[in-house]
Formats: sequence, C-alpha cells, structure tokens
Amino acid sequence: MAPSKDIFDDYMKNGLEWKDYERRFKDLIGQRKIEQMINEDEIDGACLLCCEPEATNCHRRLVAEYLQSHYSDIEIIHL
Repeated sequence: MAPSKDIFDDYMKNGLEWKDYERRFKDLIGQRKIEQMINEDEIDGACLLCCEPEATNCHRRLVAEYLQSHYSDIEIIHL
C-alpha cells in the first residue's frame, strides 16, 4: 500500500507538489485495487504507518480514505 519508488522519490527528492503526489498515488492505489488485498475484517483496529509526522501530507491518510470509500464501516482516527 506504499507509493511506488518513482512517486516517493519525485515527492521527497525532486520537489513534486503534494497535489500532484496525491493525484498520482490515488491513481496508483486504484490501479492496484488495494481493496482486494485486504478485507474489512482484517483491518479492524489496524494502524497504518508512514514517515510523515502528520496526516495532512501522508500516504496513510490517502490509503485510509480510499479503503473507507470501499468498505461500509471504517472509522479513521489520526493518532
């Protein structure tokens, strides 16, 4: 569920703007169909981790929101 190396490097090393990173990453997780990688019961109580300290510019938020849009009963809590 992590970004590809090229997307990550473009953002972290090459100055890709967050809005472009977000668009590319959302496209990627849609192509990967991550909702088929894990079922709703398996993520109950799960914690997604990332190197970003805040959820604002973080792939974990994008993954959580994507999964929330595909499953009926997901609550997102940012710690």
